[in-house]
Amino acid sequence: MGRRVTAVEPEKGDRVRIDLDGVPWRVVPTLAAVRARLTPGIELDRERALELHRALRATEADTRATRALARRDRTRASLDALLERRGIRPDDRKQAIKRLADAGALDDNRYAHNRAATLATRGYGDRAIRHDLEQAGAAPTVIDQAIEALTPETERLHAIVGPSPTLRDLRRLATKGFDSAALEDLAATLGFDEAA
Repeated sequence: MGRRVTAVEPEKGDRVRIDLDGVPWRVVPTLAAVRARLTPGIELDRERALELHRALRATEADTRATRALARRDRTRASLDALLERRGIRPDDRKQAIKRLADAGALDDNRYAHNRAATLATRGYGDRAIRHDLEQAGAAPTVIDQAIEALTPETERLHAIVGPSPTLRDLRRLATKGFDSAALEDLAATLGFDEAA
């Protein structure tokens, strides 16, 4: 027979103290206590203790995932990789990611569109943007849609170089992921010969 929960008392920082048989036992996150359905009068038998253990793992996964998203937006894949590095078990990672996606806090499409727009504004070409989104774990179709939503690369290229670009400007843009054919066309239009 297990011991009985005699009190669930608030503590600092969204935590509660659990008393068993009138003796303080453990301080746990409030969400874990709620998930494990710990209330005064409940017997803490083996099954309920396992339920609390699972609730603690799920709460840790949710907390770490939420904190990661509070710092910056991510893809599902990059959040999963981060949680894996933090030692969160696969099933707990999967559930935390699902809960955040269902709540709208995690959205690969939104991430890809926002990131692509940011990189385009910073003067990067489609190739560099595609590479960045691939590294973040976005799906190929999501990447394609994000890039298609941008101002066409040739228009961005003309806006960046302005009315009197130099060959050095074009070389610099080649390192920022712009299409070589578009750069060559622009160079030819401006009268730069390839030997230069």
